[in-house]
Amino acid sequence: VAIGPGDQPQARIISASDQQLREYPLPIGQGAAWSDWTRYIEGVWQLGSCVQDKRNEGFELAVCSSLPVGAGLSSSAALCVAALLALERLSGDGLEQSPNLESMLRRASLCQQVEHQYASVRCGLMDQLASLACRSDHLLAVDFRGPELNQIPWPDQELACLLVHTGVQHQLATSE
Repeated sequence: VAIGPGDQPQARIISASDQQLREYPLPIGQGAAWSDWTRYIEGVWQLGSCVQDKRNEGFELAVCSSLPVGAGLSSSAALCVAALLALERLSGDGLEQSPNLESMLRRASLCQQVEHQYASVRCGLMDQLASLACRSDHLLAVDFRGPELNQIPWPDQELACLLVHTGVQHQLATSE
């Protein structure tokens, strides 16, 4: 996700996958409803404390991803987290260098609320926490009883983990 300030009170959003520019007036609620995947951006904009004082200020956001949409690889959680971090950065909020467990849980919970309220997806927190906390060459162990996150070094560089996209699509909002 790349973000910058806009020169008008609107959200201008584009995805590299379809090259379609989507424009929504700000504050939200003064025009066409946000559609498809932009609902996640809308939710982060509405619920994120980082934008409370900037409701009428515009922004331009571009999304580029190699995650196939609807393939069960947490693309919506990744989009929510990336949008939240980008909007925080744009607003000057959330500039901590090493996020702690409390800030990761707060962000993950906000992104979970976005999925619940803006996409009707009844999800947990694991995908959002993975997007926030995973480190290269590590496995992430999440224990929600604490809660506690543990980074486990990948055991052997000669081992590989393959994810194969089967082409089967699903929509969490309609799953049980």
